[in-house]
Amino acid sequence: MDLLIDEYEGTKFISPRDCGNSPKIIRLNELNEAFFRRDWTFIEENLDVDIQWLIIGMKQIEGKTNVRDQLETFRNEEITEIRIKNTITHGKVGSVNGTLIMEKGRNIDFCNMYTFSSAGNKAKMKEMTSYVIETME
Repeated sequence: MDLLIDEYEGTKFISPRDCGNSPKIIRLNELNEAFFRRDWTFIEENLDVDIQWLIIGMKQIEGKTNVRDQLETFRNEEITEIRIKNTITHGKVGSVNGTLIMEKGRNIDFCNMYTFSSAGNKAKMKEMTSYVIETME
C-alpha cells in the first residue's frame, strides 16, 4: 500500500495515499491531520457551528468552542505517531479508523464516524461519533 507520511512538531502522520477520486476522503484525512496539528482555522472552516461530538462511553460535546477545548486536552500526553488505516465516505457520511501511538508506550485505537450537513464536497461536518480503545504496545 502506498502511504503518505508527514511530520509536524515531532508527530508522524501516516495515511493511505488516496487515488484522488474522492474529495471527501481527502478532506477527512486532512481534517484528522488538522486535529493533531491544531490547525484551528482549517477545523473551524469545516465544522458546523452546532457540531455535536459524542465520545462513546465518555461524553457529549456541543459547539465549535467546546470541540476545540476537548481536542486541546488530548494533547496533554505527547502523540508520536498517527496512523490512519481506512477512510470511507458515502453520501453525507464518512468514517476514519486508525491508531494514535503515544510517547509512554500506550496506543489508542479509534474509529470516528462523521455526518456532514449534505452530500456535497463543501458540506460542513455536523456530527462526530468516536469509539476509542486504549491498548498497550
